[in-house]
Amino acid sequence: MLSKLKNIIKEPKFIFLQSILQKIPLQPVKLYCFIFLEFKGEKPRINYKNRFEVREIKSDDLKSMSALERKNISIFLKRLEMGSYCIVGVNNSSIIGYMWFTDKNSYTEERTGFKILIPKDSIYSYDAFILPKYRLKGLWVSFQMYMLYRMGELSRSRIITFVDYGNNISLRSHLRFGYLPFKKIFILRVFGKSIFFEKKI
Repeated sequence: MLSKLKNIIKEPKFIFLQSILQKIPLQPVKLYCFIFLEFKGEKPRINYKNRFEVREIKSDDLKSMSALERKNISIFLKRLEMGSYCIVGVNNSSIIGYMWFTDKNSYTEERTGFKILIPKDSIYSYDAFILPKYRLKGLWVSFQMYMLYRMGELSRSRIITFVDYGNNISLRSHLRFGYLPFKKIFILRVFGKSIFFEKKI
């Protein structure tokens, strides 16, 4: 099975195959590729102006966060119970985006069941969302600057994260900030069971 997986993940055919699988009713087969990146510097490579308030969430923020993407609040509550942190972006008292991170030993990716091992010197950042009209206006960079602050507080020296293959806007943003890719994870999910294949960059 792994040899077959290696044959179908050759780029640039990946996105084409992925789009075909998404059109199959009930999507019994799904294909993912995650590009993992790390930030090890103390300062970003880009300049920015902070236009939005960024803070950690409060209990009464969950309803507003849920409305941004129509996610069930139970997803956020589970993450908090597992020890994850969340920061939100605020504009005129309204939440316009959020980003999650954790300093635990591992995190299980919710879509695929892939267990991400988090090194002791790192924090893991995941599930960032910003309302479309506030994208590319500095909030994502403000999130990253807050992460650098928390990285120091937690005595960590790296931030690791991943970007879905094909999300070029997010990938370029990470690279401009100073993140460097270090591996790709390909995941073939068939009827709820996953096969993982790792490729170093």
